[in-house]
Amino acid sequence: MTITQLEYLIAVVNYGSFSSAAEHCFVTQPSLSTQIKNLEEELGVIILNRNVKPIIPTQAGYIVIKQVKEAISQFYTIKETVEIMSGETKGELILAVIPTISPYILHKFIPQFLKKYPDVKLQIKEMFTYQIESGLKKGTIDIGILAGGFTTKPDIMEDILYHDKFFLYVSKNHPFFGKKQVSIGNINPDDLLLLPDGHCLRSQVLNLCKGSNTRSFGHVNFESGSLETIIRMVDTSNGITIIPQMMLPFINESSHCQLIAFDSNIVARRDISLAVSSNFYKKSIYSALRETIITATEFDSLI
Repeated sequence: MTITQLEYLIAVVNYGSFSSAAEHCFVTQPSLSTQIKNLEEELGVIILNRNVKPIIPTQAGYIVIKQVKEAISQFYTIKETVEIMSGETKGELILAVIPTISPYILHKFIPQFLKKYPDVKLQIKEMFTYQIESGLKKGTIDIGILAGGFTTKPDIMEDILYHDKFFLYVSKNHPFFGKKQVSIGNINPDDLLLLPDGHCLRSQVLNLCKGSNTRSFGHVNFESGSLETIIRMVDTSNGITIIPQMMLPFINESSHCQLIAFDSNIVARRDISLAVSSNFYKKSIYSALRETIITATEFDSLI
């Protein structure tokens, strides 16, 4: 039994086929298939059900695979532990960030992180929350930055970095313009311009506004994947939208009068979190990234 065989096995489980797993592992399909067959023969159990598409584990296979994941994590933890003892922080890190966070914080901490840890090879991807969940499970990404509380997988762990408050951004033609605070109960959901389905920020806003499903705006049905586009639509109309605090530095100073806080009777915010799988082992890189983000991002509500 080798670590390579174990990794090949997990790749097949994650990708559902030998061909996709071989491509991911940069080996030929016959080579990967042979290694897994040898592993099954050594263990004396059939781990994969090859008669279905996508390939899934057998009943015994589920038990084996759970232990295999733990074994792989422990294997790489040995090297990680030695590097920590020697004071080294190095290796590869695949970081995924949701679209309503990435434009507002990546530029704050990435340069500092790379300067301080030049031996870390960093790859960054912009992904939706459900894609980050899948990537963490498959091992195609290492760490996700997302809005806390929206992951549904029990084997994903979240670490809250800070709270990101919500603010109302209103048209100068809207009745709310000029107010200092607004109650959620006074918001007409029909006035809201929102992100489309798939964005967790949309779901958070709808939950905040008691679950309205509207995307209507006057006589126009509008949705955009860009908060900046929505801001411009508000500016040229009589609508409103809800934006996170981390976006405020990107609002023109002349438009600050269009920002309104929510009253203190409700918790209007999202939690910004780091997410990893339960088998995550790159602890030194994780700690370095966490510290850099907290140090480099300036928010009033840092934990």
